[in-house]
Amino acid sequence: MPTKPSKANPIVLPKLTSTVKSRTVESKTPKDALIPNQNNHYSTRDPKTLRAQGLVTEAIRVLSKENGNLSTSVYNMVQIADSGWKVAAYLPSTSEFSEEGTMLAKNVIASMDTLHNYTEGFGKKRPIPMIVQTLLREGIITSGCAIELVLDEGLYPDRFQVVDYSTLKWASDGKGSRYPVQTGFENGAFGGDPGIDIKLDIATFYAETLHLEADTAYGTSILRAALDSSFASSEFIADMRRSLFKSGHSRLTATLDTARIAETAAPEIKKDPVKLAAYLNTVKGEVETALSEMSPEDSVVAFDTVEFETSDIGGTKSDYTGLLAAINNQEATALKTPPSILGMRSAGSQSLSNSETLIFLKGAAAIQTPVEAIMSRALTTAVRLYGSDVYVKFKFNPIDLRPESELEAFHTMKETRFLNRLSLGIITDAQFCHEMDIPYNSAAPKLSGTNFQVGGGSQSTQTTRGAMEDNLQPDSDIPRNGGGSSQ
Repeated sequence: MPTKPSKANPIVLPKLTSTVKSRTVESKTPKDALIPNQNNHYSTRDPKTLRAQGLVTEAIRVLSKENGNLSTSVYNMVQIADSGWKVAAYLPSTSEFSEEGTMLAKNVIASMDTLHNYTEGFGKKRPIPMIVQTLLREGIITSGCAIELVLDEGLYPDRFQVVDYSTLKWASDGKGSRYPVQTGFENGAFGGDPGIDIKLDIATFYAETLHLEADTAYGTSILRAALDSSFASSEFIADMRRSLFKSGHSRLTATLDTARIAETAAPEIKKDPVKLAAYLNTVKGEVETALSEMSPEDSVVAFDTVEFETSDIGGTKSDYTGLLAAINNQEATALKTPPSILGMRSAGSQSLSNSETLIFLKGAAAIQTPVEAIMSRALTTAVRLYGSDVYVKFKFNPIDLRPESELEAFHTMKETRFLNRLSLGIITDAQFCHEMDIPYNSAAPKLSGTNFQVGGGSQSTQTTRGAMEDNLQPDSDIPRNGGGSSQ
């Protein structure tokens, strides 16, 4: 029987409305009009232009699409941080695992992933895994993430709407706290009054910041420090390209025979030194234009008044390998990403590479924390709207890059530990299934507390062995000797 919350902390549901408060890019577009695709246009990544703009988040967004190293870093962080997740509900008064609450939370997620009314046209609900990916990416780029729990006309959870965290400003509530305000939608872009920002002081809006400093209300993107290194790297590569074009290639030199060209001039030009000089300059300019517009594969055809020669201009040969490696390492450090993950060659031992990888995984795990926070609060609100007095925890699975074949023995060890706990009655059958990621069958015989693992189980356990118990036992060909007292 679920325990009711204590009188000291009663659950008071907010005043709700089905009206969506936050706004997205879709809201900027009139009905039936095409939403502009900004990704069809190449955005400049010129360091001077981006620096002059002085917009940190905008510069990071541009570079995350156009800059190779920064784009690779963001992509890999998201892919590694998206390690899979679980949801579980607990009783507020005892923090005990709630079977009913957990099932309700999973049903809420399923309802958001599944289209039920096919008469409404295109399925507008984004699947939860896609929403999680967007939240992780936003957390990396903007330092935070935000969503709104959108309710249907019956004031029940309908979907999650991801909000651009960079559009949020924070206002003081006069009581030592704050609330979010969505900006950037002036001029009545969303059908409201011109110049009026959107106050999001509502219980169904959730926002959290990564690594928030104590003396500010605004977070700092973990990639902000990488801007200077990315700009320096881009400028250095641009300088090398210009140097290569200037002194790294041989040149086609044209020598004009002044006397022969002068003979081709009209008689009145020959007699006037000023007109003759202008005529010679005109011919010279025409030859220069013709040569400058040539492609490498083009052939040169001219009269005998011009002689052509290919010559080496004798540019200084410089080795920028060491300097480029230093810049790359500096950029990789600022991106919180090992050089090997960015495709850079770096010297060092295998142990150093392993240490760098572990640090990178820790950084990816840190990105998960704001996503876990807002998803936990949002799902808690969702299940409470259905009358369940529980709180929900959204938790990412531990990041582990080892292949499944290598992890099989560790999965078996975990299963053995939880089977012992199930046998002793420390956890319930539903909790065991939750930990093992297997569907729970409430009609199956209950195994919790039956001591089936220690050989002294009750007769009822031995005679009611069914499919569920068979599924709980590890396969005979899976290694079991992982160490520990359970073995």
